[in-house]
Amino acid sequence: MLAEKEVVAPALSVATDPIFVAIEMSRSKWVIGTHVPTAAKVGIHVVEWGDVDALLQLFARLRLRAAEATGTADVSILCCKRRVTKASGFIAG
Repeated sequence: MLAEKEVVAPALSVATDPIFVAIEMSRSKWVIGTHVPTAAKVGIHVVEWGDVDALLQLFARLRLRAAEATGTADVSILCCKRRVTKASGFIAG
């Protein structure tokens, strides 16, 4: 039995956790922060502005790496973005 105020940590759900992606979009480059379920650190990647092919290739590499590590064929990607402008510093999007 658990003592008062003792909490059981939830079981790791690495096999079902998504890949988290945050993209900061400026007029010159896109900075992408990524976290794969089995990784201990966040990865930082940079692609040229508008290079959607490079972005999709990065997603494919991340999904392959996560699938190999978790043994799951289909790994979801959860993505958010932030557009940077000179006038306001940034616009959340």
